[in-house]
Amino acid sequence: MKLASNSPELSLRWRLSTIALFAFLLLCASAAMASPAYVRVNQAGYESENSPFRAYLMSAVPESGATFKVINSDGHIVYQDAIGALLGTWSNSTKLVYEVYALNFSAPGGDVYTISVEGPEAATSPQFAVDAPAVLYPGLLLNTLWFYETERDGPDYIPNALRTAPGHLNDKNTTVYDTPPLNSNDLITTTGTPLTSTGEVINGDGGWWDAGDYMKYVETISYTTALMEIGVRDFPKQMGPNAPQNPPAPPVSVSYAGNASGAPTSSDFSKEAQFGFDWLMKMWDDSSKTLYYQVDNSRTGKTFPVSKPSMTFGRCRRRLTITSTATQTISISATVPDSSPRPLDRKSVRISQAEWQRHSRSITSFIEPRIQRLRSRRCKTPKTFSR
Repeated sequence: MKLASNSPELSLRWRLSTIALFAFLLLCASAAMASPAYVRVNQAGYESENSPFRAYLMSAVPESGATFKVINSDGHIVYQDAIGALLGTWSNSTKLVYEVYALNFSAPGGDVYTISVEGPEAATSPQFAVDAPAVLYPGLLLNTLWFYETERDGPDYIPNALRTAPGHLNDKNTTVYDTPPLNSNDLITTTGTPLTSTGEVINGDGGWWDAGDYMKYVETISYTTALMEIGVRDFPKQMGPNAPQNPPAPPVSVSYAGNASGAPTSSDFSKEAQFGFDWLMKMWDDSSKTLYYQVDNSRTGKTFPVSKPSMTFGRCRRRLTITSTATQTISISATVPDSSPRPLDRKSVRISQAEWQRHSRSITSFIEPRIQRLRSRRCKTPKTFSR
């Protein structure tokens, strides 16, 4: 038997259900607002050899006389003391200001802990580990490498649980556009009108996605690549060829990429650094001294769709900046090509570093004198991009 939608019994039932749901949500909101104190800890963990450690109590009320306890995984108290001095205040609005107190403590390595505060406002921390660096970091580094492998753009993608095809294959033929006019606030003044192509076409594929698959920035990718290369060079046992194979999940981790399909088996960033380096080299034309500083994706490939100050870098480097691209559509292929990046052996490392140093000197010698001349005047025809 079906009840009609205008049944009084059904109508009453819906009303009661709605009232009950509303009351429940109010109760949840009240409970959330009734917790004005928090304990902040290093959730990556504390290195056992670097005691004493520090956590922070943040409270919306004064915590004079409060004490805290450090409790291990068996429920035993391993440390207790009065909270430390008031360090200052923190707030992201004028309506709610937190007082911040130091919680200095010690705890044996090889275990997981929580901190419990007793005082005017009680609070309990998330779980955290105290252990050796070899236990705390390899899994976190592997998670990081997995992120960048997943964010790869172009044909050299790495199949994994989150990626089944390459992206933006049309970037191989990237059209270069002039940057549209900008006002004094660096906002585009011709939003919605066609961009002006320079007639140049470059290979812009590769690099890592940024800004939700809409941008690839030379600025941010250069920082990322440099940090990866520094890590490989200075920490070969953690980020280089000698990184441990199949490290365990980090203690009390929320997620761990090492258990996923297609995940890296170690946190060796050598190939990923090379991947970033290869794209950066495509963005510099040494013969014309042109830096293509940004690859952008628009829906049509003909107009820039949003009005925002995204061309700041280009505004005062008129001859340097071109950004790129006109892939008229976003191409996602179902074909999985052989996408293994070339090995980053010792020879290629030396060559890459030498090439990069040569280009860096060339770029620097070209940029610096022009920056001084351009600093006090507005550039007229900087160049930009659009996919």
